[in-house]
Amino acid sequence: MSKLRWGIISTGRMAGWFCNDFHQVTHSVLSAVCSRSEAAATQFAETYCIQHRFTNLDALLTSGTIDVAYIATPHTTHKDILLKCFDRSIPVLCEKPFVTSVADAEDVITAAQQSNTYFMEAMWTWHLPVLKAAKAWVEAGRIGNLVHVRADFGYPVTYAPDQREYDAEDAGGALREMGVYPVALMRLFMDEPAQDLHVVHQRAPNGVENDLTALFDFGDRTATLSTSYRCRLRNAAHIIGEDGYIVIPDFFRADRADLYQLDDLIETAAFPRQTGGYEYQAIAMGEELASGRQTPALVTHKKSLQIQKDMRDILLKAGLSE
Repeated sequence: MSKLRWGIISTGRMAGWFCNDFHQVTHSVLSAVCSRSEAAATQFAETYCIQHRFTNLDALLTSGTIDVAYIATPHTTHKDILLKCFDRSIPVLCEKPFVTSVADAEDVITAAQQSNTYFMEAMWTWHLPVLKAAKAWVEAGRIGNLVHVRADFGYPVTYAPDQREYDAEDAGGALREMGVYPVALMRLFMDEPAQDLHVVHQRAPNGVENDLTALFDFGDRTATLSTSYRCRLRNAAHIIGEDGYIVIPDFFRADRADLYQLDDLIETAAFPRQTGGYEYQAIAMGEELASGRQTPALVTHKKSLQIQKDMRDILLKAGLSE
């Protein structure tokens, strides 16, 4: 079988991390890259041995050089690119968050379904073997009934209002940039809608959130999620049940999970690797396309939409607009 040809839309940091791990994706090849800058496209193509380079999105999508697109442009540009891919029936892996509003999320999912085009949000952490092992422990009842999920993700980011992370006109703020990881971690283990939500936050001088903690009340269980541009958080996840709990250090790039009963460590799931871990999602997508699936099995459209709703609700509780 011929290899799946990927087109990389962006030459930024995230696209580089993704391509760094692509040598592990044996059923696929990096075929093309698209950037508004010819110099950036050329340099990126040379770095990752990509044959075709483009400075125009339409030219890429009509070139016949790609079977799949990976989108790693700024959040606010995703929707238009996604819809263009669907018009060409090109399957897409799109960086998270794949849009910046619930309405746009619904539009994108509807368009993907109506065009029968495979689309997956790049929730790469869900594909890590460690997260899959932790999920299996919970489903097997190893920690008993789930009671709490706790997760945080934050790194210092120097304030600069014209920098994308802080740009109020470009969906800036800690929630979408870093907080999406804790929100997604919660939704990996919890499906039901929250009964209540409490949010404590701080704002940068231009008004975007730079530190935030959200408490989700699900009735018989809770989730506490934190994110920050002000400081490095522990960046760990705790999945806590009535009979035990799971600790996942650096859960956003996890290579180990520990299972406890009371104070006793009873099992460790360790998956050391030499990569960043971005290859797993590309491998999964290629396998699903080969099997004829029209939608992803793990990062479902329903889950992606729920994550968008959770982030909207957090922002509204903080007095911020979606």
